[in-house]
Amino acid sequence: MSDIPVTELPNIGATIARRLATLGITTRDELAKIGAAKTYQLLCQMEQSDLPVCYNLYSLEAALRGHDWRLLDDDEKRRLKEAAILKTI
Repeated sequence: MSDIPVTELPNIGATIARRLATLGITTRDELAKIGAAKTYQLLCQMEQSDLPVCYNLYSLEAALRGHDWRLLDDDEKRRLKEAAILKTI
């Protein structure tokens, strides 16, 4: 898994891909370098709004793992939310 375009990752639809491209993130490697929690924070800042975590934060993490966001367990979802919130403080 190297320079796979984000558009080819699971969970990444046109809207998220467009937002990621605005941040300069177009490949899996670029997304992985920043991480799901930090990328979610950047997306929220860009949109000047708290974006839904299930369709954004969880989707980003699961995309990096190569599976559907609904397969993340509750502990992982909690950890991700905590990481995203802590990064905004």
